Amino acid sequence: MRVPVLVVASASLVASLAACVLFVPGPEETTGSTCGLTSDERGTACGTCLASKCQSALDLCCAEGRTCESVIPAVALCEDDEEKCAAAGDGAAERGLRACASGSCADACGDGVPAKDSGPPLEVVCENGSGLGRCFCRALSDAGSSSGTCVSRSYYRCCAEEGYPTVAGKACACLPRYCLRDRAARSCTCSYFESSSGDATSSCSAASSGVCCELEGGRECTCYDDLDRCPSGTEVSSCTESGLACLKESEDGGTAKSVARCSP
Repeated sequence: MRVPVLVVASASLVASLAACVLFVPGPEETTGSTCGLTSDERGTACGTCLASKCQSALDLCCAEGRTCESVIPAVALCEDDEEKCAAAGDGAAERGLRACASGSCADACGDGVPAKDSGPPLEVVCENGSGLGRCFCRALSDAGSSSGTCVSRSYYRCCAEEGYPTVAGKACACLPRYCLRDRAARSCTCSYFESSSGDATSSCSAASSGVCCELEGGRECTCYDDLDRCPSGTEVSSCTESGLACLKESEDGGTAKSVARCSP
């Protein structure tokens, strides 16, 4: 098991400088929030990138124990030494670490798996939604080549399913996301829409006697001027497009995260 980083305070220094502490790593560890890398691991470009961009994923991996800890050298050292590579497992913490490495450190870390076990390369195919101002991408093993573009722009949000674009079948979509007032109904709704609108705003609020309600899942929020309690959902102080949760294509229990673009 990787040992947690030690924190030691010098008594003589504390007497004069109460806030001064000395960080002392173990012989094979580097200072970090929870999970350190060995000297061999942090000596690679991949290890440097993991420590910079994937510390939370490393922490979760170490917290899971030896099953996931053994994967860290496979990810950090594989690009420099193919013998260190290991076939990907199916543990949640390992998937998170490998997803961060491939998403944030792809140039430095590569695939982290043996070439013979990596399978056919995945390609990303993107399509626009029939002129509706939305776009959609999916990672496929039999696409032939990547195609199409799908990027975020004003009042849009791109959401990628966990594992995209390194897991076949996983999807990513960029959809219009904004708030729109319905004056006739005396309401204002923040949500994901099929197309963009010239009346789009970034937030909604209700009249002093009204109420704002966030639906379960956080993907829609409506403020009502004429209601004093929510017809459904949870009462909130206001609704904003930036506060909406990420949409995902499938309901497989996984999660989706906000990304700048879906296309390669």
